[in-house]
Parts: sequence; structure tokens; C-alpha cells
Amino acid sequence: NPITVTGALTATTLVGDGAALTSLPVLGVSQTWQNLTSSRAKNTTYTNSSGKAIYVMVSHGVAGSGLISATVAGAASSISIWAGTGFLTPFIVPVGATYSLTDGTGSVGGLFSWMELR
Repeated sequence: NPITVTGALTATTLVGDGAALTSLPVLGVSQTWQNLTSSRAKNTTYTNSSGKAIYVMVSHGVAGSGLISATVAGAASSISIWAGTGFLTPFIVPVGATYSLTDGTGSVGGLFSWMELR
């Protein structure tokens, strides 16, 4: 059945199954950017236990040649993008999935920042 909303649509508006919009696992809803640079490292596996999908954006240098990739749930999911003075590696991590930034055929240089929308 369609839902009719009268008045302003807010994060507390109920959806069809009666769940509050903020409780749905939707990327970006009730999430903020978190700077996790000091608690993240290359070639280390993390698990998304936040209850929602997260968006990760890592900026880093690179040593040698080749591609650097993000691995999500055991599969390569993103490659690095040249950003003028370094590389950006963006990727989305589903709820409960593991993720890491891997060296691939090159070598991840210094991590400049590791930001997560969570």
C-alpha cells in the first residue's frame, strides 16, 4: 500500500513496515564522516559492524608501479585514482563485510587520511 505523508518528511517519519527511517540500513542516513587515520593501517582486515553500509575514502601515496586495491568481503572492489599529489581509494562496505586496503602489484605509500562515512 502507498504511504501518504502530510507535512514535512523527517528522519522520524515511519515507513511502510513501521520502522523509523533512521533505523533502516541506508548509506548516508544518520551517518557522519569519521577520521580513522590513527586507527587504520594498510594490509589489515577490518569488519563493518556498524549496522549500516559504510563509505570509505582513503588518500595515500604509492611506491613503485601498479594498482592498489581495496578488498571487500574477499574480493577486490576498487582501484586507486590519481588525485594530483597522491591517490584516492574509495569503496563501499556492506553491513558485516570485512575490508582492507591491499598493496596489490604496487606498494601503498604513507596513508594521508582514512575517512569513513559511518
